[in-house]
Amino acid sequence: MLFNTLNQAVELGWDFYLPVIIFVVLAALAVPVWASIGVAAITMLLMSGDLPLALVGESLFDGIDAFALTADLGQQPFLFAACLRRFQARTPPAPPPWGG
Repeated sequence: MLFNTLNQAVELGWDFYLPVIIFVVLAALAVPVWASIGVAAITMLLMSGDLPLALVGESLFDGIDAFALTADLGQQPFLFAACLRRFQARTPPAPPPWGG
C-alpha cells in the first residue's frame, strides 16, 4: 500500500469553529483582512491552549525584517501609472495655445 490510512475520526470543536465564525463576521463587517486574520488567530491560540500567546508577539517582531520581501516588483509600473493619473487629475488643464 502506498499510503497508510488511519481510521480515526477528526472531531473539530468550538476551538476551531469559533475563530472561523469570528473571521467571517469581521470580514462581513468590512474589517480589514489583516485585522480579521489576527483576531481569529489570537482567538484560536487562546481557545486551544496548545501554544503560548507570546508566540504572536514574537512572530510579529520577527516578521518586521521580512516585510520588504513581500513587495511585488511586477506591480511597480501599475502603481506608477496610477499615481501619475492621480497627479494629472489634480492639476488644472493648460490654457489652449491659441489664447482662448
